[in-house]
Amino acid sequence: GESVLNYASERKEQLETKTVVQFGKGFENVAYQKHLLNYLSDDAVLVGFLSVPICGSDISNILLGYERERIGSDGRSGFDMEGSGVINGHEALLVILSAGKNIEKKFKPGEIYMIQADMRDFDGLEAVGYRVPGGFRGLGVYGPHVQRYFVRVHSPEDGERKLGLIEASMIENMACISASHRVGPIRDDNKVILINGGGGNMASLHLKYILSSLGKGDLKLVSKIYLAD
Repeated sequence: GESVLNYASERKEQLETKTVVQFGKGFENVAYQKHLLNYLSDDAVLVGFLSVPICGSDISNILLGYERERIGSDGRSGFDMEGSGVINGHEALLVILSAGKNIEKKFKPGEIYMIQADMRDFDGLEAVGYRVPGGFRGLGVYGPHVQRYFVRVHSPEDGERKLGLIEASMIENMACISASHRVGPIRDDNKVILINGGGGNMASLHLKYILSSLGKGDLKLVSKIYLAD
């Protein structure tokens, strides 16, 4: 609307958005607040969040707080839960609302993207919905270090959208599985594979990925696959 256009113009009107923020362990420390967005730089995009399913990881973050290994309390993670708070929501599907002048030809309003949340180019625990603010909010601003993990789902030029919003959000799961196998692939000389968390969705996707490789004739020495719940 007009407020978005004003925000993206030379007038630099600052937008606010409603946000779910975690300030500590437990649901009693989760607040629904209004946040001011950063000004849109020449290399940043303003996005609106269309669909952000609640993942088991989001629940674990809230229930365990710093006790969760992924978050940690040793300062390595860069979280400031008691200070600025943590914005969960890593299965984020977003729409481009506006782009800075340096990238306006690359990102066009109306394009829909999901984010491959586990940002593998960074040390520590850099991930959307962890150290990088996630999608439990209405609007957000992302710079180049997050944009490189955008996966385009739909463009207005494609015509009618084929995927539902929730279906498109779930692409994030498979994107993370694919990324993990690129970073730490199963070797050709591996004989036994152990998948931890065998009862979960991500473990099922790992299994499908491995079975697909076996079906293509790869991983010829693998004789056993164990699922550990």
